[in-house]
Amino acid sequence: MKDNQQRNISTIDRTVTSFLEKEYKDYSIYVAASRALIGLDGLKRTGRKVLYSAIKGSLKNGEQRKVPNLAGDTLNLTLYPHGDVSLNSVCCNMAKEHIWNVNPLYIDSQNGTLRSDVSASSRYLYVRLSKYADIWKTDMELCEKQFDEGQEIEYLQFLPIACVGLMNRQQGIGVGYAFSTMSYNPIDVIDASIAWLNSKKEEGKLDDFVLHPYIRGIKNKYWKYEDGHWVNYGDFTYNDKKKEIIITELPFDVEFAKFEKMLNKLIANDEIKDWSNYSSGDTIEYRIDCKKGKFGASLKGKNVKQKIENKFKLRTVVPEDNLWVLDENNKIHHFLKPTDFIDYFTNWRLSKYNDRKSRLVKILEEKYKTNSELVKFIELVCKGKLKIRNRSKVDIKIDMDEYKLPMTLINTPMSKVTIEERDELLKENEAIKKELEYIKKTTIKDMYIKDLETLKANIEKDFK
Repeated sequence: MKDNQQRNISTIDRTVTSFLEKEYKDYSIYVAASRALIGLDGLKRTGRKVLYSAIKGSLKNGEQRKVPNLAGDTLNLTLYPHGDVSLNSVCCNMAKEHIWNVNPLYIDSQNGTLRSDVSASSRYLYVRLSKYADIWKTDMELCEKQFDEGQEIEYLQFLPIACVGLMNRQQGIGVGYAFSTMSYNPIDVIDASIAWLNSKKEEGKLDDFVLHPYIRGIKNKYWKYEDGHWVNYGDFTYNDKKKEIIITELPFDVEFAKFEKMLNKLIANDEIKDWSNYSSGDTIEYRIDCKKGKFGASLKGKNVKQKIENKFKLRTVVPEDNLWVLDENNKIHHFLKPTDFIDYFTNWRLSKYNDRKSRLVKILEEKYKTNSELVKFIELVCKGKLKIRNRSKVDIKIDMDEYKLPMTLINTPMSKVTIEERDELLKENEAIKKELEYIKKTTIKDMYIKDLETLKANIEKDFK
């Protein structure tokens, strides 16, 4: 006790409330931003690191690499601090076609299915960029760069053309924040953005627009909208005489192994007599014998259908309002419904078209100027007004300055200093001039709509 009294102990007088409002809140926001929530580009931070490394590094030219190699590239290119084990998992998840409608990566071997989400070991899997990766590659020159210890790492966010955050089914749990996104038909999402751009209303542009859930591998149409939620039902028939249930479709989030484990538990509890699996390929058929079970005895009255749905968990509820997303400033933004997300996304993405338009104009004008200078140079040389050979650079520069031409042109190969080359450059400049005129008179809305319509045409056959 005496020693303790003599010890100089520094204490901070804090209430629980002040701690929660400051340190804990800051920590929860950090966790949400660093690993739990998606951004406007539909990616979590780690997924963004992986895709950045794939596009900028080892997979940029269509190559394929083993998953651990891509993970290693991500460690190096983006200074990922948590090791490669989690990166292997992220690489595989971003290539799962039964989870991602528009998957940025592609693995053509065992990477799980809708009903059995089990991948082979990552060391056996080869990954490459998918055909949908171009959605994220648009306007990468305009993406906000980030740096860590002087090294360029992943962008703050990509600039995808469409709201991919609603096309792919994802979820995340952080500290104080959690989100889940239903996957909607990509064509519907694109159409919603086009409708927003074409609308003349200032607010409520998508009030009448309905997005429908879409998951690859789900053949049934048993989706219902109930009280702000989408509900997905399994499909079954019930034979009262035989006391037999025949299930021909399961809700989208039910795997075979978990479903069969539940059936075996029902047998152990004397709820049902037996079950058989007659499924093959893409066809689902479970036959459940309820003749001598407690559950079979309860199948009476008006609520038989509901009893079966509840007992076999043939009903999955998906909320629409759990959309917590990181905005363009990496601040947490809550959307009450998916169309609100599209509203925000489309408006944000449209603003980037001003930058794109300015950049394209600048590039074309510089190209036109460069071609014009080269044309002038060729004509002067061919007419003998400008001599290059057997002269000092000092003397040449005097002439080049007089004709207002850059000295770099003297490095032009003589094989290119021909009348034919001049004619080709003049033809190219005519095309550039027309393109410039088109871009300058085209509104950013029209530019955006054209891109969306092109994207829609490219993927429409996949999502009819």
